[in-house]
Amino acid sequence: MVTIDTIRKIKENLGQFDKTVFFNGVHCENKFLDDKEKQSLHDAFNKFIDSNIYGLYNSEVEYILNKSYEDNETPFNYDDVQNQTIINEENLINDIMQEFKELDKKDKREVLELINEENKTNMRESLEGYDADEFESFLYDVDCYINIELYDYEETQEVYQWFSVSSWLNDKLEEHQEVIIDGFNYWGRTSGGQSITLDTVFHNIYLNLLFGRLE
Repeated sequence: MVTIDTIRKIKENLGQFDKTVFFNGVHCENKFLDDKEKQSLHDAFNKFIDSNIYGLYNSEVEYILNKSYEDNETPFNYDDVQNQTIINEENLINDIMQEFKELDKKDKREVLELINEENKTNMRESLEGYDADEFESFLYDVDCYINIELYDYEETQEVYQWFSVSSWLNDKLEEHQEVIIDGFNYWGRTSGGQSITLDTVFHNIYLNLLFGRLE
């Protein structure tokens, strides 16, 4: 059991928190935690993973998805796969800022007025916090000045593994823009070569779960 005191220490030292504690236990670099606290974090996190990830279902999911091309009666199909397409935000923002840079002063001022920003620095900072819908709305508003199409920056993530997960975790993974199959509690892992306990998304979900105990 992770104590409230341990959770407070983590939150107060979040900038220095070494998330490898979830995998390495006492062998991590969190000097503000003692070995007992590190071990309890490690054990509780692994229990959280075991309780919410039920197993690997690559063959079953891939069979159903491939079968859906020829059979309309399959339980789900590729249309049910959510968040597999992502936006290359870094390239998109760089290109937006480059086109903005090439505008004359009048057009720059009008773009900033349209998005309620005072200067270019504020504009970049705002863009860095946008999701796909906000980018789409922004590009629609400034299309007279910045000629960029959002679909040019869409990338399809390759799923390497499909896991069956709890409905609670499925919802949290969707909130974190992870690939899921809508309504069927399957999570598509887009990385590989390491233990699931090293996946950042689970560290973040678990930390939010812990921090919720402080409220």
